[in-house]
Amino acid sequence: MSITGRIISHLFATARNRDGQAPGLEREISGGGVMEKIAAIDSMVQAGNLLPAGAAPRPTVEDGLHAILARKVLHGWGQNRNQTLHPLTLNFSSMPAADASVVMEAVACALLATGQDDADRVARADGALRMVHASPAQLDALHRALGEPPALHLVLRRLHRSRMGGHAYAATLRALDLRDGGAASFARYMAGRLGLPEDVASSLERRYRG
Repeated sequence: MSITGRIISHLFATARNRDGQAPGLEREISGGGVMEKIAAIDSMVQAGNLLPAGAAPRPTVEDGLHAILARKVLHGWGQNRNQTLHPLTLNFSSMPAADASVVMEAVACALLATGQDDADRVARADGALRMVHASPAQLDALHRALGEPPALHLVLRRLHRSRMGGHAYAATLRALDLRDGGAASFARYMAGRLGLPEDVASSLERRYRG
C-alpha cells in the first residue's frame, strides 16, 4: 500500500471513536505530523520524484488523488473538530448505565438549581427525556437524584472523567423550561463548567432546547 493509502487507512482507523471523538487524530493534526507527510507527498507527486526507500518506486495518479483527498478531509476535520468531538445526537437507549446515571444526576442538579423540581415540571422533563429514548429505569434514576441531590461539583467531575459533558448539556437543555431566564442562565453556567466550546454549546442549544 502506498504512503498515502496508509495515511487514509490511519485516518479512518483513528476516527472510529464514539460520537466522532478522534483523540489520536487530534494529536497528530495539532502536531502537524500527518499534514507534513501529506505536504511531502504532494511535492513529490508534483515534481515526479521517487518516494522514499521501501515505498512504491514512483507516485501514481492514485497516490496524488489520495493525497488530495487526505488533505481535504483533514482540513475539514480540523476546522470542525470541536463539533465532531462532542455529541450532536442524544440517545439514552445507546448509553451505558453508568453514563446515563451521571447524565441524569446532572439533569437533577439543573432542575433543583432552577426551582423546576415541582411535580408538573418534573413530569414535563420526563416527557422531554422520553423523546430522546430515556427508559423508565433511567427516569427512576432522575427521580432518585431529585430526592437525594448529589453535589454539583462531584457530578461535574464525573462528567469530565467520562467525557459525557456534551450529553449532559443536551439532556439539561431538553429537561429545563428555558423560557425561564434563570434556567437559561444556569444552563449556560453548566456549559461553562463543562468546558464546552462556544460553537459546540450553541449547536447543542439549537438542537435540544426544550
